Amino acid sequence: MKRNRFNKSRRFDNAVALGDVIQEWVKLHGLGSKLDEAKVRKAWADVMPKVIVAKTRKITVSQGAMMVELDSAPLKEEFAMSKGRIADMMNEHLGKNLISRVIIR
Repeated sequence: MKRNRFNKSRRFDNAVALGDVIQEWVKLHGLGSKLDEAKVRKAWADVMPKVIVAKTRKITVSQGAMMVELDSAPLKEEFAMSKGRIADMMNEHLGKNLISRVIIR
């Protein structure tokens, strides 16, 4: 009787999911905040209308604060009054609470 070289029922005890390895590597190299910032920029483009995205100069995230630089003074005034709603919309789209406050400049 010929033996099968591959035993399907045998599993490796030290096997780790690739996603877990990548997450650990990101943490080890301190890249988590940069990935979060990239996710926030993408979420901004997804959540906001194209007109607002076009008027957005820069988006940065630091310690839970999202700073948005806009080209339009009327938009700055409008957004200054709805910072909480913007943070809620962004966090909902991201699926986690990355943004605790919004700074409009």
